[in-house]
Amino acid sequence: CKALKPGGTLLILTYPKESPYWNFLESTLEEERLKSFKPQAASKTILSTPEYKKMLKELGFSVDYCSLEDNLATYETSKELNDYIKGWLHCFVPLSSALENIFLNEASKIASAQYLDTGSKEIRIPYSKLIIKARK
Repeated sequence: CKALKPGGTLLILTYPKESPYWNFLESTLEEERLKSFKPQAASKTILSTPEYKKMLKELGFSVDYCSLEDNLATYETSKELNDYIKGWLHCFVPLSSALENIFLNEASKIASAQYLDTGSKEIRIPYSKLIIKARK
């Protein structure tokens, strides 16, 4: 991180590798028409909390703050979930428009099967949020 001056601060806010949010997205890539894209998925390059800390130390940063928080992402409908995923899907895996719709439909089915709250009918997906503040 050469753009950061000595004494500068770097803030990382992400879903780390151990976040359960990746599970249904990875399962979606098991769909026959999507399997070939699995090696290109961003989840293959995402780091775990210890890996982020190790990398920062190797790059000469000191970690001033590190927090891993468990939360629930709540979506009232499958459409709301799909709209959210669609906003960053190309950052996760490069798909054509036709395959994007297949991915969204499959992801919605998997998330509903795994995380649907039968009482409220909301889809509640657990995730872990990593916050790291490091100094150069």
